[in-house]
Amino acid sequence: MLQYDIPLLIVAVFLILNLIIGLYSIRRNTTFQAYAVGNKRFSTAALVVTLLATFLNGAFLVQYIPQMCHYGLQLMIIWLMVPFGGWLMSQIIWRMGPFLQHLSIAETIGSVYGKIPRVMVALASIAYAIGMVTNQIKIIFLSVDMYSDVVPARIIMVIIILIVISYAALGGIYAVTMTDIFQFLAFMTIIILLCKLMYLSTELSIVEIITSIHRIEKFQLSNLLHFNKRLLRLMIDIVSFGLLIGAYIPAPYMQRAYMASSPFQVQRVFRYSSFVSLCIILIIILMSLFIFTIHPISKGVRWPYEEVFLYIMAHLSPFYKGLMTVAILGMCMSTIDSCLHVAAVTMAHDIIEHIPGIKCFSDVRKLIAAKCSAIVIGLLAAVSAICKTNLFDVSRFVIYFYQFFHVVVAAPFILALLGFRGTSRTALIGMATGILTVISYWYIWISTIYTEVLCVLANGLAMMAAHYLLPQPSHTGWIGLNSQQKRMRQFMSVYKKHKKNIDIE
Repeated sequence: MLQYDIPLLIVAVFLILNLIIGLYSIRRNTTFQAYAVGNKRFSTAALVVTLLATFLNGAFLVQYIPQMCHYGLQLMIIWLMVPFGGWLMSQIIWRMGPFLQHLSIAETIGSVYGKIPRVMVALASIAYAIGMVTNQIKIIFLSVDMYSDVVPARIIMVIIILIVISYAALGGIYAVTMTDIFQFLAFMTIIILLCKLMYLSTELSIVEIITSIHRIEKFQLSNLLHFNKRLLRLMIDIVSFGLLIGAYIPAPYMQRAYMASSPFQVQRVFRYSSFVSLCIILIIILMSLFIFTIHPISKGVRWPYEEVFLYIMAHLSPFYKGLMTVAILGMCMSTIDSCLHVAAVTMAHDIIEHIPGIKCFSDVRKLIAAKCSAIVIGLLAAVSAICKTNLFDVSRFVIYFYQFFHVVVAAPFILALLGFRGTSRTALIGMATGILTVISYWYIWISTIYTEVLCVLANGLAMMAAHYLLPQPSHTGWIGLNSQQKRMRQFMSVYKKHKKNIDIE
């Protein structure tokens, strides 16, 4: 009885608190801008937390820990490079000054390259959001399926989806941010507690754990340093993860940049997020090492994610089983609400508003369209998750959408930040090249699943070739820094110099 009653009670309390916070945070949004990005008065800490809460999805506990147990040091090194991508992005994100008045990354692309690329990016953003929400719903179903003897898992899943849709659709970005903060604090507290519990369960010291694991080939650094196909694949994976995943380019992450009040705040948000994410990833890696030490199931052949996760959950006490479930639900819900919000904003602002024949699309109609879009997209993702047979199928489904978004958006967006201004033809040639490249990897080479960086490079090189080889209007090309960006760079230079002098003293 206690095996399921205590975990279900903990989960019920968590969901009720989420609903209360979400509904309490609902504001009467009189303008679409307030619904999409708020009043731009969010603190830097709040933006950092909501960005990390969106980034740290349920796959970190359910999928990535079993993957680290299987692949060993190779995957751990790849994930340790993720914060480096966030730090690199913080070095150029301060150039977003001319775009901070926008409401989505699709609008930014449209302001630089035209209407058709804007619609392409909007479709990619919505597809990415649907794929990510589908994956998170499937993880939710897996985490609550063990309680099906008491309450059917589908009923719990439907309740969770309705809770998220209610505050994400009605409350806009403010409700999403407030619930993200609560969910982040909840799952981070639980993860740290569970990490300590797993360490105590090993009954070994850190030195003894490292010594025992180092004897295993897949955890030896020397095994990765031989120049061969495996090392080349590892380097491609590291660059792909470090420059793309950690750069927070996907629309749900980049939406936090449009919530900032200044380019300087955007830079701080991305820089602080990269440092905090490094600490969190280290905790996840430690958890995988402790699990590998404790549970023999992780030491054999590659087991399905579901079996490894269920094996771990079966060896936890009812109280910690409830906490683990809450941590997973918190990570999933914080990602789902952000994805639903950005998909709804993109649908209303970048798709419906540009349908031929719609000449006047007022704020009231855009608000209604965004709320309806959030509901429809959430329900479609739930149906998609139910139709997929297992988590592995959903993961491949998400990878396709993830790669499609990056190969379409990353190169044009980064070039726009660096000062490039091109035509729709230039952007579309680059996007088509990137899509063809990623399709060729899917169906011809299939050398590694993390080949987005090569496709993004193909996109960028195609754009440069199209710009310099084809006739272009006079207003296109590279532009210098505007007056605001020059003041920003001068301020940053003075700040760094002043900080360095303080450190020396």
